[in-house]
Amino acid sequence: SITETADGFLMENSILRVTVDRQGAITQIIDKRNDLPLMNPGQKMNDWRLYENVEVMYDGWEMSRDWKKRRLDIDLHAKCGVRQNENGEPFITVDCHLPQSYAYMSIYLRGDRIEISAAMDWNERRKLLKVHFASNVLCDDALHEIQFGHVKRPCHDSHPFAAERYESCSNRWTALCEENRGFAILTDGIRGVSTDRGEIALSLLRAPLVPDDTADRG
Repeated sequence: SITETADGFLMENSILRVTVDRQGAITQIIDKRNDLPLMNPGQKMNDWRLYENVEVMYDGWEMSRDWKKRRLDIDLHAKCGVRQNENGEPFITVDCHLPQSYAYMSIYLRGDRIEISAAMDWNERRKLLKVHFASNVLCDDALHEIQFGHVKRPCHDSHPFAAERYESCSNRWTALCEENRGFAILTDGIRGVSTDRGEIALSLLRAPLVPDDTADRG
């Protein structure tokens, strides 16, 4: 079920209780099976952020290690609502506007999964769009799916070896795990992924000018 509240929306089923704010960001997830929250106050999931993406040589192939310092202060101008699909299943819709682009999202709560789909008209220039998923899971390494298995990569930058691995390639999923709990982000294709302790950030779109100044537009 989905209930509209003063601050946003409450999505709930027999397994999860999920709160979503007016910008379409998830502000809390509680697992009813153990009554444990997955997020600390102030943390967000489905948090869209835009970064400047100007590289020294080739925009299309490079991503600088200082990408976190290039975050742009933008307002998504999001508008949320509740609808039902053809099967009568309720979901949250999010219409949001970036400086030169537009996105439409739908958010479903299905069993122990939150499913988010998005369509976008992308017209930025030299920008990087990431979506962040922050949690209170504590771990030193993230697991990334590769062909026929997975690899483990540091999700911190406490030494040079780990700091140089600020972006990894993930086939379809990335997971952060403690001894008896964790969470994973599943995608429909290969994505660049950054992790920072309990946070996973997917690289969704870029807008390079070199070598192709029309790459990924539309």
